[in-house]
This record gives sequence, structure tokens and C-alpha cells, in this order.
Amino acid sequence: MRALLRIGAILRRKVGTVKRKSKKPLSGKLQDLTDAQLLDSHTVWLEGALRKRGFYPTSAFLLRNICLTSEYISYGNTDGGCVLDRIYFGDVCGIVFCGMEDEEFDAIFSMDPEYEVERLKAKELLGTLQDLQFSICTSLKGYHRGRQFVFETSSYEELDVWVSSIARIMRHYDRSSFVPMTRLQTYRRYVRWLYLGDRTQIVIATMISLNFVVNIMDSQLQDEHLAGLRYILNFIDSSFTGLFLLELITNMFSTLVNEFIRDAWNWFDTTVVLISVVANFSPNVPGISVLRLLRTFRVFRLFKRVPSLRPILIALKL
Repeated sequence: MRALLRIGAILRRKVGTVKRKSKKPLSGKLQDLTDAQLLDSHTVWLEGALRKRGFYPTSAFLLRNICLTSEYISYGNTDGGCVLDRIYFGDVCGIVFCGMEDEEFDAIFSMDPEYEVERLKAKELLGTLQDLQFSICTSLKGYHRGRQFVFETSSYEELDVWVSSIARIMRHYDRSSFVPMTRLQTYRRYVRWLYLGDRTQIVIATMISLNFVVNIMDSQLQDEHLAGLRYILNFIDSSFTGLFLLELITNMFSTLVNEFIRDAWNWFDTTVVLISVVANFSPNVPGISVLRLLRTFRVFRLFKRVPSLRPILIALKL
């Protein structure tokens, strides 16, 4: 079970990340900031690993890679390049941190009458924050529906850098340039967030592992007297095919077009699922029995993301 939890925690689709324009890191406090730089959403002002609290107030803090640009704050896994979600500044109404004074709150948090409820919720949260913690508060009318993202730094200096950097971008951000998402875009983004979540990935990892075991058992079953067992295995395999087809459709709905096609594993999944569907509905197609063997290679989706097994895959040139 522990192995499956680890697999689920590290199993993610890779998506493109913002690239630095140069190898020289920019100041965390955005010194010598110019309007031209602020308009460039591809500029990474600050990037580092922080502990982020989960969705619920009682959720655990997990280490995430945080990236700050002129348009949004993104967070993802620390294994490189995996972005889970973005917090656009058009949805942000303020930031609070442990030990914040009233004057600082009034200076950093938006005083727009539209955000009166958000300010009250932020002051309530302020009393619960621990040392080295800060929170990014979002609008109730935005995509995140007023969610408060809580982060934890490793030092007071790091806390000051992140808070001052985010606050400065908020002061310069032009909200008129922010384009709200359509209803379809909102649904797709929410489905993507659910799909990439740890719980979903643990379920998918478990399905892949069980399907691999079923495929091995089916390939080794030679006794004609075990026709009943073969029927059960075929039924289980067909059920897995339906579940993997549903997973593929969900993945395509949430990540198509660019993000989906950039990931070679998505092409592999599509091929395997299509072969499985054809094998179930047209088992007499010439050569289909050979192609069905590709289903067993689905397990490499797990191994590819387990660091301890990567040397083996490199040796196999996978």
C-alpha cells in the first residue's frame, strides 16, 4: 500500500513550464522593475520550493515547486516541470502572512468594496496562520471561488521575499487585461485539477497494476479445463478497458490540444486503449493477438516516474 501511495504521489502528466529568458536569476523583490517587464508574462520573477497546504484547512502541507510570474503563481511537483494549477492575479484580491499588522493589511489587501467578504475571511484566517506561513486569497467570483492558498517558508527572510514580491506585482497588475474564462474552460480546468490530484492518480496507478496482473494471468492460462476462469479474466480485462477508455477521454477533455500531444505517454495510452477496444469488439482481426501484448507495457507508465527504476528504463532505452 505504501508503494502505491508513493506511486500516486509522483505520478503526473508533464506540461510545459515558463522558461527564464536568461540564466541570470531575477531579484525576489523585483528590484528595478519596469513596465515592459511586467507586461511580459513569460518572465519568471521568483521560483522555489515551498510547503503548500492541501485543499482543506486540516490538510497536510506538501512540498511544491512555486513559480511567480507577472500573470500568475503556479504550483506543482518538485520532480521537475509538473504544473498542477495556476493562481492568476486577476483572481487574487490580497495576501496575508503571520504577524501581519493592520496597516500592512490595508496596504496589501485590496480595499475594493467588492472584496468586503474576502477581507473578513482573510482576517479570520490571519489569526490561524503559524510562523513562516502566508496565504494568497482569491475572489469569491473568480475560478477558485474564494479559496485561500496557504504556503509555508523555511525562514523569515524567505517569507519576506515571497510576500514582498507578490505584493509588488499585485500593485502593478492591470486587472483590465485579465480575461475571465468561459464556462467550458472552467470545467476543463477543474477536471484537469481533479485528474492530476493525488487521489485520482493513486486510483489510476492501482488500476494499471491490477490490469498488469490480470494480463499476466491470462497469458499463462493454458489449461482448457479452466474455461470459467478465463471467462472471468476476460470480463475483468474488458472492464479495465472501459475504465482506461474513460480515463483517456477525461485526459483529452482536460488537456487537449497542446498539452496532450506534447506528452509521448499520451500517444502510447491512446494506442494501447484503441488496440484493447478493437480486441474486445473484433477479436478475429489478423494479428490482434500480437498487438494485445502491448497492453502489458502500460505498467511502464508507473516505472517511468519512479526515480529508483529510471536507470533500468534508461538501460532498456524506454
